[in-house]
Amino acid sequence: MGTQTTRRTHRHRYLAVGATAVVGFVALGLALPDNTPDPRLMPDPADRTQAPLTDPLQATAPWRAFPVGAAQRPLLVFDPVTIPTALRSDPDRLRGRWVLPDRLTTSPPRLDGFGVTSAEEAVAMLRRALAGVFRDEQLRTADPSAEPVTVSAIRLTRRTFDTDRGRRTLPAWAITFGPRMVAPAIVLAVTDDALYPSPVPTDAEGDVTLSPDGRRLTYSFLGAASGQGNCRADYTPVFLETATAVAIGAVEHRKGHSRQANCRMSAYRRSVSVTLTAPLHNRVVVTYAYGAPLPVRPDGTYRWYRPATGTGR
Repeated sequence: MGTQTTRRTHRHRYLAVGATAVVGFVALGLALPDNTPDPRLMPDPADRTQAPLTDPLQATAPWRAFPVGAAQRPLLVFDPVTIPTALRSDPDRLRGRWVLPDRLTTSPPRLDGFGVTSAEEAVAMLRRALAGVFRDEQLRTADPSAEPVTVSAIRLTRRTFDTDRGRRTLPAWAITFGPRMVAPAIVLAVTDDALYPSPVPTDAEGDVTLSPDGRRLTYSFLGAASGQGNCRADYTPVFLETATAVAIGAVEHRKGHSRQANCRMSAYRRSVSVTLTAPLHNRVVVTYAYGAPLPVRPDGTYRWYRPATGTGR
């Protein structure tokens, strides 16, 4: 009898100690300072090193000259040159003089309503693009001491390009190097008078859809999962309208403690919506953080922006 009473007493003591420990840990957790980060403006892209702009007017300032009143809205093409993987693999072999075919295709004055560049202009544009990709200014001009590079074919065709108003099929030059390189480089063949060169790098991540009345914008992006707890967040929209541009972004509000360093905060598709004071019309939609142009589609479908493939399709 005495032994059973002693065991019961010890069990009660253990339970009491355990309950006290649990309460202590809970109290300690409540007493810890909440290290949830302050709300932050979502960057675009996530790996950009520069800090986001603090004033959205700086994001729209580069677009003050955009001709919203033009009879025909100019094209804003994100990637006018598509470089196949084979060309990206070995920049050294591109330093020499480019030997063009004996007979070059003569471009018509216009194709599909657009003025068309020449084959020679397309080759020069490709060379400049390669110099930018490799950050090597020596690629802009031929190195006489390097081995010549054979351009086997240059033909006028059509390819699909990403623009700030969705995907458009436009005149393009397909430039093929050597007999063994199957995938050609694709160069937009539209003359400058139909284009508007972006004053800001076109490296934004995201997508915008437009309501039928032209007033409601829905900005989609990759962010944290919704709900409460670690690695979760909610988002509120921010935007600014000017006569030529609309800057839109999302402010992230973390939910709960985020002490885990392995959170994948940008793995879920999220979106925010805003209502403009006037229809979008010809204005450019740019990111609130950096002023980079975003693709806008009126159909409400989500299609994440991706660069064209090596064939330009």
